[in-house]
Amino acid sequence: MNIGFYIQWNKGSLSAREGNVLGDELIGESMCRVLRKMTGVDSCELYAPNNLPRRSLDVMVYLNETEPMPQWARRHFLYMQNAYSTGSEK
Repeated sequence: MNIGFYIQWNKGSLSAREGNVLGDELIGESMCRVLRKMTGVDSCELYAPNNLPRRSLDVMVYLNETEPMPQWARRHFLYMQNAYSTGSEK
């Protein structure tokens, strides 16, 4: 299975010399690292606006309120880390 995680900000904060580390990038890379070790997972990568998938995946997990891109994967999931009071059902 080929899995992707997508963040809405550019990837690269973990190796930047200045600025803050982006928490979504940190957790996304961590989840990818763990999933790559699992049987049945052929690939798992963190994607971002500056690092888009080059081929269609089996699953794309969105870590932010991002509109799913049908061409990126066969299945799409939204991972909600935080709950929002109004409108979270959407």
